[in-house]
Amino acid sequence: MRSQKLLLILFGIFYVLSSCTTDSQERPNILFIMSDDHTSQAWGIYGGILETYVKNTGIKRLASEGVTLENMFCTNSICVPSRAALLTGVMSHKNGVYTLGDALAPDSLNIAKVLSSSGYATAIIGKWHLKAEPTGFDYYKVLPGQGRYFDPVFKTAENWEYGWKGGKEQKGFSSDIIGTESLDWIDAQDPEAPFFLMTHFKATHEPFHYPERHAELLEEVVLPEPESLLEPYPTPDGRTFKGQLLDNLTKRWLRYQADPEKFWTDYPGMPFDVTGLDSIAIRKKSYQKFVKDFIRCGAAIDDNIEKIIAGLEERGLLDNTLIIYTSDQGYFLGEHGFFDKRMMLEQSSRMPFVIRYPKDLPQGTRNESLLMNIDIPALLLDYAGETTRTDARREF
Repeated sequence: MRSQKLLLILFGIFYVLSSCTTDSQERPNILFIMSDDHTSQAWGIYGGILETYVKNTGIKRLASEGVTLENMFCTNSICVPSRAALLTGVMSHKNGVYTLGDALAPDSLNIAKVLSSSGYATAIIGKWHLKAEPTGFDYYKVLPGQGRYFDPVFKTAENWEYGWKGGKEQKGFSSDIIGTESLDWIDAQDPEAPFFLMTHFKATHEPFHYPERHAELLEEVVLPEPESLLEPYPTPDGRTFKGQLLDNLTKRWLRYQADPEKFWTDYPGMPFDVTGLDSIAIRKKSYQKFVKDFIRCGAAIDDNIEKIIAGLEERGLLDNTLIIYTSDQGYFLGEHGFFDKRMMLEQSSRMPFVIRYPKDLPQGTRNESLLMNIDIPALLLDYAGETTRTDARREF
C-alpha cells in the first residue's frame, strides 16, 4: 500500500493545477472520458507534423477552457495493465495486472468504489477490457474484450458472462453509441446527487474503423512523414529489439485480403495494393493509409466529445462537471518506423491529458509537471472532497 505521506505528496503535485480546490460544499460531477491508443500526435493540441490535419473541435474546446498536461505517462504501455493502474492507483506489482491476459480482481479497491461510498452515482460505459465483472459501479454497459466497431455487443449486469460471452448487440458505430449512452445515463440520475461517469471509447484501437461520414477525410491529402519513418533495423545505436514495425501492419492487411474469413479482424479502405513497390515505397504508402485511418477513427471520438459537451450544456450541467479526456497510453504513428505501443519510448508511454473545470482551473493553460496514471485517483478524490478519508489515503 502507498503510504499517507506519499499520498500527501501526490496531492501537493496536483495542487499546481489550481490555486485551490472547490470551496463550496457542492461537489462536482466527474466525467472521465478515455479513448484507446489515441496518442498525443493525433490530438492537434500537442504540436507535431499532424497538428493541422486532425479533427479536434471538441478536444480544442476542452483545452481552451481547461488545462493541458504536457508530461503525463502510463506505468505500462498496454491496454489492460494501464487501465488497472488508473483505476486502482497502484502499479502492476500491487494490483496483479501485468499484461493483456490478466484480470482485475473484483475485490480490488478502485476509484469508483471510493466515490460510490461517498455518495456519487457511478457508471462505466464502453471499453472495460479487465476480464472480470466491473465492481464499484452502480451501472455498467461494457464491450466484451476489444469489442466491435460496427453493431457492437454490450454487456450489462442483466446479461453479464465472463470473457466474450453474454451481452446484446446494438446497431450503430461504437463511438456514437457510447457517446449517446453516456448522455442517456446522465439523464437518468438524481440531479441532487453528483455523478462519476467513465466514458471509454474503443477507438482508436486497431483496425481503426471509422463511420461513413469520415470516409473521405484527408482523401486527397499527402500527410507529412516523421523524420524517423524509414529508420532501419537494427539501428546504429545497437538496439536489438525489432519492435512493432509498420511493415507488420502492411503484412496484416495483405493476409486479411488473401483470406478474410480466417483473419482475426477486417480493415477499412481495402484493397491495399503494393504490387511493384520496393520496401521503402511500401512503408511510405502504408504510412499514408495507416495514419489517415487513425485520424478518421479519432474524428469520431471528437464528434462525440462535442456531442457530450453540448449535451451537458443543454442540461445545465456543464459548469459543475469536471471533464477529463485522456488515452490509456500513447501510440506510434510511424515514428522509428513503428506502429502500436508496448515500448518505453516517449510516443508509446506519454498519455495526452486535458482537464476542464473553470470553477477552479485556469483556462487555456498548460502544465509541465511530471505525472503518472496512478496519480489520477488522487486528483479525482481531491475534487470529490475525499482528501480526509484515511481509507482512501492508504490506497491512493
